[in-house]
Amino acid sequence: MPKLLEMCPQDLRAAREKNLPLFIPVGTVEYHGSQLPLGTDLYISKGIVDEISKKVDIVVAPPFVYSPGGYAVSGPEKGTVDISVDCFSQHCYEILKAYRQMGFERIYV
Repeated sequence: MPKLLEMCPQDLRAAREKNLPLFIPVGTVEYHGSQLPLGTDLYISKGIVDEISKKVDIVVAPPFVYSPGGYAVSGPEKGTVDISVDCFSQHCYEILKAYRQMGFERIYV
């Protein structure tokens, strides 16, 4: 599984020539109860992407780690990081636009 951060320019060019899809794992930093780590969502997402990469050729981008949570279960005192929907949307838009400009035609978040 090629990881975008580990690719050299020639690797990137080869991935584009093969029209490999780009996968971006997504999670958030939030409280999931006393028995689970704050990164549970991201660990699940990364695990799914890892399994996909065993079956098909893909490029794995760095994950989106912070997202709106709304303090559904707890606040920052237990580790939840909540950002606004507007901030998250703009952040995702800019990153996805950059990946399109990089030449990726198939992007999965």
